[in-house]
Amino acid sequence: MRKFDVPQLHSILDGYMKMVKKTKWMDKMGKALQSKLLRSVLSSTIKRHSTSIKGGHNELVEPRMDISFWNLVPCYSTHTEPGLCLSTAICAAIGGTPSGSCMYRMSMSKTCCIINKILTTCSANVVANNTYWQSPLFGVDSGSLCIMALHLNTGVIRQNLQPICQVRLDFDMFSIAQPNTNSVCATDVFRVSGSLNPVPPICGDNSRQHMYLTSKSTARNIQLIFSIGAAPTIDRSWRMKISLLPCHVDYLAPPNCLQYITESTGTVKSFNWKDVAPSATSPRQLADQDYQICFRTELVGTNQQVPNTHCLTECSTTNGGLAFSVSRIGADVTSSAGGTGVTVANGQCANDFLFVLGGFDVLGNFNDRFCGNRLNPTPGAGISTPICSKFQPFVIRYVTDGSETGDGSNNGFCLNFVQF
Repeated sequence: MRKFDVPQLHSILDGYMKMVKKTKWMDKMGKALQSKLLRSVLSSTIKRHSTSIKGGHNELVEPRMDISFWNLVPCYSTHTEPGLCLSTAICAAIGGTPSGSCMYRMSMSKTCCIINKILTTCSANVVANNTYWQSPLFGVDSGSLCIMALHLNTGVIRQNLQPICQVRLDFDMFSIAQPNTNSVCATDVFRVSGSLNPVPPICGDNSRQHMYLTSKSTARNIQLIFSIGAAPTIDRSWRMKISLLPCHVDYLAPPNCLQYITESTGTVKSFNWKDVAPSATSPRQLADQDYQICFRTELVGTNQQVPNTHCLTECSTTNGGLAFSVSRIGADVTSSAGGTGVTVANGQCANDFLFVLGGFDVLGNFNDRFCGNRLNPTPGAGISTPICSKFQPFVIRYVTDGSETGDGSNNGFCLNFVQF
């Protein structure tokens, strides 16, 4: 099997770039930068990856002969990411990710190939959008640190020479040690350093969760840090997508929002929540949490109207887990919303709570702090009830103190939400 002919590819790129018109993909770049970008992305990925792969019936496929590879037709993925219209064989050979279909020369259906970079080491650097960071293939040593540095630099071509204001982390897979009996991430912990918005320490199971990190104007580097404790039998694994969000886009998270929900209905969970039976020796609620979950106002209904109400209900569980289980210890606290205000009796909801500004139930009972094992504005109620708010923008805040000693077996929360 012959190798990719990189010099020939570059000569073809020169001719190709002469025909490239301004597109949505490269309308911010001059011809020299366009050419440099394509050369950098393609030649580096070609050199890093295998020159051949297996096709159907185990036959060898020679990507170099694929006509779409040489013509380099731009395309856009299902998530509007720029890519190249290639065959599946070519995309796999250069380490890309297929995302949707595209038309080559208006006659052949190909796959839109996104050129992603996958890092599987510790102490690495990220400069490109849509980089994936995956746990090392042979595991992480006990008692070690695994650090990824995000370099946000307007001079980097792969950041399109534009300032980056936020970073979104999508945890496709996240499993490290559980917290101790006091809900503290004492064995393993994931932390973020250098972000303008506060990010709580997390551990346990957090697959399909996400975070927004705001970059500082004076310090352009953000560090993602896994601290691995001395417990060699624990299976640790993670895979996260790192998206660099330019300052001018309209999908940035509002200030001080660690999570940003852009749907009118769905489910939101606290970090490490899972549908498992509560246990005093294995609590799922994490200590030292204080963050906001923000909801973008979506148009709803057949008439696409702006909603004025946001409601939360407990999600259903099938394995004995509690959908709402937040500690209830502390001094008396008075509600800050809801007409005349409500005093939380028996010292509840002072240290650990879910805050919903102006929260009310169908009976007109108001409260904005919720804790215990029931989602209910009435302290000590025996049942949960939908909690709604008319304050916009819709935001909830989750707070836990530094230790859950004596607080019992808490799971955190899993809540369905709807705007109407």
